[in-house]
Amino acid sequence: MKFFPIGKTPRKGQEVVINATIEAIKNGYKNIIIEAPVGSGKSAIAVALTKYLGSAHILTPRKSLQTQYENDFPSELIGMRGRRSYPCLQGGRDCSDCPLVGKKAEPGELSFQECRDTQCPYVKAINEANNVNCVVHNYHSFIFQAALFDKFTSRPAIIFDEAHEIPNILRSFGEVAISFNVHWLGKKFAVPTEDQIDVVYMKNLAYSLLEIVDREGLGDKARSELETILLKLNTNEDYLTRENYVFSVEENIYSGTIRISMTPIKVGPLCNRLMYRFGDIRIFMSGTIFSASTFCQYAGLDPAKTKYIQMTSTFPAANRPVYNKPEYQLDTSFKHWDANFPKMVENIKTVMEKFKDVKGLIHAPSYKAAAQLMAALRDTGRMMIHDTTNIEAKLTEFYSRKDNTVFISPICQQGVDMKYDRAKFQIILRVPYPNTSDPFVNRMLKDNYSWYNYQALITFGQQLGRIVRAEDDFGATVLMDSRFQSFITKNRRIIPKWVMESVK
Repeated sequence: MKFFPIGKTPRKGQEVVINATIEAIKNGYKNIIIEAPVGSGKSAIAVALTKYLGSAHILTPRKSLQTQYENDFPSELIGMRGRRSYPCLQGGRDCSDCPLVGKKAEPGELSFQECRDTQCPYVKAINEANNVNCVVHNYHSFIFQAALFDKFTSRPAIIFDEAHEIPNILRSFGEVAISFNVHWLGKKFAVPTEDQIDVVYMKNLAYSLLEIVDREGLGDKARSELETILLKLNTNEDYLTRENYVFSVEENIYSGTIRISMTPIKVGPLCNRLMYRFGDIRIFMSGTIFSASTFCQYAGLDPAKTKYIQMTSTFPAANRPVYNKPEYQLDTSFKHWDANFPKMVENIKTVMEKFKDVKGLIHAPSYKAAAQLMAALRDTGRMMIHDTTNIEAKLTEFYSRKDNTVFISPICQQGVDMKYDRAKFQIILRVPYPNTSDPFVNRMLKDNYSWYNYQALITFGQQLGRIVRAEDDFGATVLMDSRFQSFITKNRRIIPKWVMESVK
């Protein structure tokens, strides 16, 4: 296959998907969904399709995945990152902190514009990226660079890796949230009701806070955050309607702070405005689409104009068993967590004893739950945990260990590679429904349960893919929430056959 990455040999499944995608393009499809499981070689497929089409932006949600593309295909593409990833040659922390900004250059001194034109590593990276056929971006930095600051233009294709994350990434970007101390605005400030919040209110609030930040010298970070909020408000003003947003006011009477937010419900118009328009052909790749029609609904695509290509797993079902057994299960929902915790710990220890000579992973539902588990399982002498600040360091340490350590984490459902001896078993403690303490999630649970269920299904699919990463790999998954029985049953029609064949 002449379009395949240099030095790589396509597997049969990759050839089938690439040829099916090319056929869809020839038949006039502009939107193509490729659902391919972990280990199927989606990144090589993306590079091959870029070469076929001539040029493309490839978007990923994580820097680690960008690095993986760069390491795997160094002669085929380059990576483009955000301003903070490039060193400032003028003494700033990075290119987002250039000391020449706003400074008048004296005779003989370098001006900010001269630096940008001749020296700035960030500007040089943008120029280089615009002159190569294949560029791998991070979703967030691409939105800022291309959609908001016109640093990149449309190409024959834009390819979205981990495309299942698009709706939530765009929702996060479209959210407008302002946090501040109520004392900044004086005694006359009245906490608004949700009915009083709209785009005009948020703009006026941001401008008022910006004046205070400047007057009181509260720092560049606070000013930058408010300027970003105003940029969002001005860019998407026509989209910021009451019908499409969940409004919330969260007040902390102890700290005197308040958070006012607007979170979009439908993100389709934002997807088109901020990302889709940068590719004539739009290719969406993920291992956890499950339902093409549902994905199209939440990603702003027309199902009738979208081709869905599904690739099955080539990993033997015997190598990736999923144990959905009542003898290991309890109701581990938030409501029943404390009551059932002692028995759950017993069940975890039973599973760990069955896998006493190998490493494993426990998916905790929160950082608080992870700490509780760590305390209860410390006597096993096998446990490792991380906090919000040291995940990368702890993962590196865990990967390097040659013993039977078990890693507890609330955030390892995606973006981690527990291949081969890194982990031979994993325990999923709770059906991964979104947290209903979030005002947006709570609203969606009430108004659109199918969205709530779909989010849990995507996360569950990602969790299953953490520990079996190749055809000759092995990893067992144990489901400990009794609600998994009904969860799997009600979603049986849309869970891929290759997943269901591993459930025992």
